Amino acid sequence: MGNVCVKRFLGFRSDLIFASIKRIRADITKSVGAEATVLFHERGIINAWEYGFQQSTMKKRNLTAKQLETRIAINRKILASLKRRGIQ
Repeated sequence: MGNVCVKRFLGFRSDLIFASIKRIRADITKSVGAEATVLFHERGIINAWEYGFQQSTMKKRNLTAKQLETRIAINRKILASLKRRGIQ
């Protein structure tokens, strides 16, 4: 069995979730991926409105100033929640 890689965590693709976290840590303006958005919403980290916003702007590259400000605020909220849970 040796080299087994866990790809699913609580029914989610953990590799995609960790890639999303790494992406927003490197650039707070980047989008959180679909898997991570669903997980954060189900865990109560982001609310229904934030979830909808993330879903609707996920693929957009050129956001308005207000949309970018909102994305950054949501990303900071996610990172702060992870930090409180001891996930650096």
